[in-house]
Amino acid sequence: MRIGIHIAAALLISAAFASSASAEPQSLAQDAGVELWQGLRLGMSPDEVVAVLPNIAGVKGGKISDSKGKEPKISVSYANGQQPGVPVGDLRFQFSPITKDGKLAQVMLGAADICGASAQTHFDEIADALNIKYPGMKTVRGDRIDVEALLRESARTGQPANAALMRADKERAVSIMISVTREDISYVPEYGSGKLMNTMARYSNSRNASRLAECNGRGDERAAIVISYMGRDYFDQAIAEEAAAENARQQALRQGL
Repeated sequence: MRIGIHIAAALLISAAFASSASAEPQSLAQDAGVELWQGLRLGMSPDEVVAVLPNIAGVKGGKISDSKGKEPKISVSYANGQQPGVPVGDLRFQFSPITKDGKLAQVMLGAADICGASAQTHFDEIADALNIKYPGMKTVRGDRIDVEALLRESARTGQPANAALMRADKERAVSIMISVTREDISYVPEYGSGKLMNTMARYSNSRNASRLAECNGRGDERAAIVISYMGRDYFDQAIAEEAAAENARQQALRQGL
């Protein structure tokens, strides 16, 4: 299983967290005008977002898709061909502007297929850079992320392992999420059942060997990093509703005992 699937899962987890806040219009209005990322401001209309996109390094432009009564979808096109995305340090991130009630509510960036051996460095560099850019931000959830521990968990469960660090100042909140996995790169035996099947097995083994040789021989360890920017009021509402849901779950559990 390739990491592209895992970054999709990470994006869904982050989006589910943000959308758990029903974010009524007055919540967004309180934060309106706050810059989330690279000139994209909370409360912008989709047309305003698309107008800003060509000013972002590595971005060609954007397009608004009709979502048939749902929130408009803003797709981003990139200018750098073979390595699409916005440069952030040594990584390239693709991003999605997300609207609520037709106004920009969140910007999510994702980078996939990162070598697990270097994921800790990338994650820490991003966290440290955010501290420098936003010196007033405080950690509101999470602490130091241990990528090696996450890789061990993924190896044990056979599933991606996730962790997040959330920081906020008076105006905005940022979550940095990492999803790591230890891929199952197995040797495919040749059973002698036919020339085509054996050729396919050899091809698969060659690809797997190449994949495993990457990342200094640790090519089966991969990571995705997702950075999400939102307004502070929106973030606080999400945290409050998440806490209320957890309290309700715990209460139901106690009542059932």
